[in-house]
Amino acid sequence: MGVNNSTGDAILFLDDDTLLESTVLSTINAFFADHSKAMGVQVNIISSDTSHNSLLNRMENVLNKLFLLTSFEPNKLSVHRSGLSIFPRPLTTVIVAQRLSGCCSCYRREVFTEFLFDENLKRWAFMEDIDFSYRIHSKYQNSLYAVPYATVFHKGTPQARLPPKSRISMSIIYWFYVFFKDIFQASVVNLIAFLWSLCGNLVIAISELIVKRAPKQNWLSIIYLLKAYASGLVNLRRILAGRLEFFNKTLRA
Repeated sequence: MGVNNSTGDAILFLDDDTLLESTVLSTINAFFADHSKAMGVQVNIISSDTSHNSLLNRMENVLNKLFLLTSFEPNKLSVHRSGLSIFPRPLTTVIVAQRLSGCCSCYRREVFTEFLFDENLKRWAFMEDIDFSYRIHSKYQNSLYAVPYATVFHKGTPQARLPPKSRISMSIIYWFYVFFKDIFQASVVNLIAFLWSLCGNLVIAISELIVKRAPKQNWLSIIYLLKAYASGLVNLRRILAGRLEFFNKTLRA
């Protein structure tokens, strides 16, 4: 609806929990002017969470890389074979990206004559940005970029998220969906990577609860996670066919 009612030459998507430096729009405009083949671009995105500098979080990032889960590397914005992302931390130079972040990304208008967001992904719509931008990357190599010349601050407010059970279920069901839709491509290697990541996701979730000595009620998240895995496997045929109503109807409750 937003795309259809817009009039500009480029369309920027912005989360409600992000703050822009004053130079963001001029930076994006200048980049498109200087790079005629660029179809999409994002600026440097900084999280308000500074805990990633701690030893515990650095160790967690190592494990995430091992299990092909969401992780961070300098000047790299790409997608693991598992379907999850590698984000640039830090971003110090212009890089070619395989995907763009939904919290602040901009695309040329003509992109939307060929690509649209997948409206199977509802509400918080986990991974809708990967699904959209990775499809562009897959067809048009070297068309997406990230630039360090301006910054967006992503506050990540908890109020913008779903309750834990729905959030965990969505993260798994939509991960299944986007993986098989965009990443799998009938590759045995990709399928093994996906299964490896599912195992790693569970291992890390349990390990975090143990290390942080979480209260008993927090262990409900493991039950939610296991139920989401089971739902993904039981409904795999529906997921492969793009029929997500079995899950999406729970979001209306």
